[in-house]
Amino acid sequence: MALDTAGFDAEVDSARNTPEVTTITFGDAGFDAALTLAGHLEGELELEYDDEIVGPRLEVALGDTPIAIRSEPIPPDDLPAELTTPPQDYQEATEEAQADLADSEEASSQEDGELGETPAAGVEPGSEDTTTTLPVDDDPGFVQAAEAEGAPPGIVPTDPKKAAACR
Repeated sequence: MALDTAGFDAEVDSARNTPEVTTITFGDAGFDAALTLAGHLEGELELEYDDEIVGPRLEVALGDTPIAIRSEPIPPDDLPAELTTPPQDYQEATEEAQADLADSEEASSQEDGELGETPAAGVEPGSEDTTTTLPVDDDPGFVQAAEAEGAPPGIVPTDPKKAAACR
């Protein structure tokens, strides 16, 4: 498969219908991966958000319009604005997750104030705590956990006849 040659772990899943336009579907941790893939594809594309997709996994439904794999991918910053602007439902989910995180941090901060602040393990009292907290989609452990829960890695073209044409 041409996507395998470009460095993607791609497999065929024949369970979906064929859309008019090739569609890259991503989950909470997959927008950047979708942009990376879009840079490798030449032709009309759409991005679609699906909160059921775990980790950075992508699903590609090859549409009726032809696409090709670029020999030199386009950097995500150079893609058309209609691709680099996240879909509305993804923006809403991201805003909701950030609000939940802020609420959680505020509640944790209030609990710390009630209990008295205790330095993180290994941090000397009075020294600066340099602990970094990564959002879920930047955490490699999250990706491994998602894969352990059964989320297959890579890209899943959904039309076997069209996927065969990419080989």
